Amino acid sequence: MLGDISPLKERIHGANCITLAFSNVLKYKQYKNYKYIWKQCGMNYIKKTNNAGYLNAKFLSITEELMLGDPIYANFVEHDSAEEMILSIKSYIDKGEPVIVFVDTFELSYHMCYKDKHAKHCLIITGYEGNTFNFVDDFYQIQDVISFETLKKSTVLRLDHDITHGIITVEIKNKLMDSKEVILSTIATNNMALEGELNIDSKVGDIEVVHKGLNGIQAFIEEYASYAMNNEFLTEDTFDDLYTILSRISNTRYLYSSFLSREKQEFSSELFNSLFEGYFHSGQEWKVCSNMMIKAAKAKPHKKSELFNRMIKKLHSINDLEFELLDKSKRFVEITKREVNEVLENGVK
Repeated sequence: MLGDISPLKERIHGANCITLAFSNVLKYKQYKNYKYIWKQCGMNYIKKTNNAGYLNAKFLSITEELMLGDPIYANFVEHDSAEEMILSIKSYIDKGEPVIVFVDTFELSYHMCYKDKHAKHCLIITGYEGNTFNFVDDFYQIQDVISFETLKKSTVLRLDHDITHGIITVEIKNKLMDSKEVILSTIATNNMALEGELNIDSKVGDIEVVHKGLNGIQAFIEEYASYAMNNEFLTEDTFDDLYTILSRISNTRYLYSSFLSREKQEFSSELFNSLFEGYFHSGQEWKVCSNMMIKAAKAKPHKKSELFNRMIKKLHSINDLEFELLDKSKRFVEITKREVNEVLENGVK
């Protein structure tokens, strides 16, 4: 029953409110790999006109990522009005379907941003009674109610598909997928992203992908190293932005490692083990950098500069690690494909 959905207790490294909500819904739907569904691991260096550049490790939408190697479909539904959205949620609940909604933290009374800052947050709606919905907030481990009126006010946000008054339901397609094929196709896709070989839009409006792939890390390092002596640049806002950039990359590495680990019994080679262990280590290293930026934001001026330079130095070693992992990934795909082909050839004979 929907009422049985409670905040997810298992620790998932790198998870945020979005990934946790989807994982919890999939757990309710008894999907075995509900903790191991997030898998994109790319890198792009992006510039916005008249702004410092930033790194982005994602290249897929939520829907595309879920369908990469898993029979999972995220159904985004837009409504013309908040009233229609409320009726739609109730309809899905009546059919036993949990509903994921993105809300504005500005309207959440329990959130630190309440009536202060606008930010996107994710909840699962699990029931309704009178003029309130029951919800689960996995990130903050809260199970409570939210009024229809509050939900109406809080759902006018840009979502993954740029929709307003939007809701999401999750469907598991009746499709059997070979575990080896899933791992190989996913690793191969990420390898292409890390090598800058994926066909993605290079420019949208005033935002431009300057470097596709891991080469973007060096470009990012060089740009930010040039600001090291610029005290006007080393502000609390800059460090907050850097924390967000670096922690998001850390999360993709943690989650990719978790995805790979789900097949560690299928692939018991030392090379495969070094892959999921290596990406977990990469997640830790990116996290160390992001934590430096938290400290720098509140530090005294001389300490800000010291932490900033330590972050730049750390990024050089992370860059080497990322290329090392890409090389291992390519070798793993090559070796495994050769082994699969040999098995097929021997089977034909």
